[in-house]
Amino acid sequence: YVTRPVLRISGVSRRMAQLDFSWKCKEGRTDELGTLAHSLNEMSQRLSASMADLKSANEKLQADIERERALEQAQLDFFSAVSHELKTPLSVILANTEIIASHQEETVASQMKWVENTRAEAQRMAGLVADLLFLAKNDDGLKVQMEDVNLSDCVGTIVLGYDAIFYENKKDFAYQVDKDVYIVGNVGQLKQLTTILLDNANKYSKGSGNITLSLTANGKHAHLTVEN
Repeated sequence: YVTRPVLRISGVSRRMAQLDFSWKCKEGRTDELGTLAHSLNEMSQRLSASMADLKSANEKLQADIERERALEQAQLDFFSAVSHELKTPLSVILANTEIIASHQEETVASQMKWVENTRAEAQRMAGLVADLLFLAKNDDGLKVQMEDVNLSDCVGTIVLGYDAIFYENKKDFAYQVDKDVYIVGNVGQLKQLTTILLDNANKYSKGSGNITLSLTANGKHAHLTVEN
């Protein structure tokens, strides 16, 4: 009568020590053992609720950590992409200035193509720097704005810049860009994509090389091809 309730309470206590709150003491007694059983049951309920709150807080903390890691990786990827892309406008600007310097006998009007191209590349660099400054101030990273984009205009702008680069590298460059090819996307990232494709085509073509680019409409999709 005395030891059996004590043993049951002792067993429940050991389970509680192992964070197992699924067992409860019987509270049929009105003496000190009954009071002890009631106290243990209340303690078990409170500990169980506290453990649930702690688990929830831990999961939230873990989610925040994962979010911070993802954000950090996104920022690293962005900085890497921008540092890579900044090389291209600089190369275009240098190539344009070399062309202008080597054709000083030509009229200003005949060289406006290279001047306008240099201006466009400088503006693109300014946009990249603005993105970097924005990212440095914004903990949420860059939010990509999706919209209807005239891909023909985007690709045409990049193609004009690479005219100078391929000319300086003595590589044949041919392109065909259909007019008014529209898709839903982000102007900056689409230009970046075209730049990477042409940059790789230039980098990995041996000797003089032949490089071609084509942009065509394919139903509701666009088909952009770069070959070397």
